[in-house]
Amino acid sequence: MNDEPDDPILEAQIEAEVERALGPGVGVLPKEVLDEARLMLRIGLKYHPDARRLLKELRPEPSVDKSHERATAALENGARAKKNGGAR
Repeated sequence: MNDEPDDPILEAQIEAEVERALGPGVGVLPKEVLDEARLMLRIGLKYHPDARRLLKELRPEPSVDKSHERATAALENGARAKKNGGAR
């Protein structure tokens, strides 16, 4: 079907969408019906090109660690304050 390696973020997105879609049926529909629907939704969301494109657009942006920028700015501000006779 698809030879791409497993993507944990994609898998988490698919599971979240499947649970959101089937949530109203839990306790109302028979377990067998929910299991079949769950399987069909997983397959559709994972392999249909339009679904993949939508999930990719909804994918959260990766967070970028900028702590080094804050640390550098703090050091520069401290050095500037020390040079100007201010408190550390």
